This record gives sequence, structure tokens and C-alpha cells, in this order.
Amino acid sequence: VSGATIEEATATLVAAELEVSDEVLEEFDLVLPAGIVKGTNPPSGESVERGSVVRLVVSLGPNPVSVPAVTGKTLQDLTAEFEALNLIVGATSEEFNDFVEAGTILRLTNAEGVALPAGSEVLAGSTLNVVVSAGAIPDLEGLSVDEARRLLQEVGLLGIVGGDGEFSDTIPEGSVVKVLDRDTRIVVPGDTLTLLVSRGPELVEVPDVIDNTISEAKRKLEALGFRVEVRSEFPEEDWAKSFARVTSVDPSVGQEVAAGTLIILRSFV
Repeated sequence: VSGATIEEATATLVAAELEVSDEVLEEFDLVLPAGIVKGTNPPSGESVERGSVVRLVVSLGPNPVSVPAVTGKTLQDLTAEFEALNLIVGATSEEFNDFVEAGTILRLTNAEGVALPAGSEVLAGSTLNVVVSAGAIPDLEGLSVDEARRLLQEVGLLGIVGGDGEFSDTIPEGSVVKVLDRDTRIVVPGDTLTLLVSRGPELVEVPDVIDNTISEAKRKLEALGFRVEVRSEFPEEDWAKSFARVTSVDPSVGQEVAAGTLIILRSFV
């Protein structure tokens, strides 16, 4: 009667002049769905007298098993563990991770892609998909675009230049500053990354501070990010007085220079 419903199995046994117990035995089974008869007790094939009481053994379906921890494990480690748990390794995919070595498992997911933490329950016989680390994305900061693209190609990624660029006091103009959206997306082999390149240091126009007092000119320039050196016959305690006026600026007024440039103020009678 294996594979029959309880009603079908009962009818078959009654037709064989056997009595079916109201109490059933339940067992987990990887194949038979819950509620389907798995066998009998005494088992099929054993000789019994007419009128003997027979108990049905009914499937509970697959038994639940706990999802194993995967931290630090490789696919080879997991395969052996899955065999012991009657779980099946499904599709394997890769994604880049800056903190987990290439080939190490990042997480397990179900068919819908939902991550399954260690200790969560699934049914024996389930197929779980595996996400494995592809290793870290190369550090591209300060590299030329060609060199950055070469390194990306070596790990299965493409690079294109995009965005408006970004000012940088430390990275030469035309070199890579960063990868756009690097920290807000999952990157997998075959993806294209957008490279943001340096525009060099941001240039600031030297304002017209001629005839300002030394103190006023110095304040304006420092507010723009310049360093200021004063060369004057007047002592510092007089710089705010009306007679201590700026007579020349170097670099000259209107010139565009990088923030942080040293501006020399001169004030002589």
C-alpha cells in the first residue's frame, strides 16, 4: 500500500480481511509527501492471520534540518556537509567582497534568492543556492584610466569613465579618484564599473584685496582656503588700522590658483 492515501490503503487492507488500527505510525520521508502511506506494521510481505490488526505508517514528508553556518567555508567543505544533512547544492554565483577571501562562501539562499542564516530550518532534500566571494575589487585610486581598466579586466570587470570628475589636491588630473556607487551596490563578475577621474586641485580666483586693510585682506583670503604671508613695514598690531593697506598681491588679483596656495600680501607706504 506504499504510495496510497490512508483511505486507499485502508480499503485495500480491509479487502484482504485485515483490521486497520485507528492509530498510525508517522515517519519522515524524503520522497513521499506528508499524509501518504509509507508502509505498514507488520510490513508488507509478512504472513499474518486473517483479522490481524495492521497499523499504517504514514509519511510526514521530509524532515526539517538546520541550515549550517558557512563562515570561512569553501564550496568543497559545504558539499560534504550537505550530503550528511540530505541537502542539495544548487546554483553557485560570485560577488565581490573586500573582506572575504576569494572562494569563501558568503551566504546561502533559497530559490527566491532570500538569504538563509545559520540555524534557520529547511526541509531535507531542499536545494540551496550558494553565493561565493570573488575577492576584493582592486584599489584603483590614483591609477591612470588605462591601468585601472587593465586591473578590472583581470578580475572579470569592465571600467568606463563617467560623471563630471572630482577635484582632488592629491590625485593628478585624469587619474582615478574612485569607483562610483562602489559602496551601494553588489558587484558581480561581468559588471561594468564607472570610474570617476580627478580634475586636479580646485582653482580659486584670487580676489581683489588691494587697498583693503591687511587684517581684512588676510581674513578674506584665508576664508577661501589660501595660506597668507604678510610682508609689511607695519607691525601686526597695526594691521587692522586704516593706514595699513594692501598695496600688492602675489599671485596677482584675478589669477586662478589651487586652494591652499600661499598668497603674499605686501603693504608699504
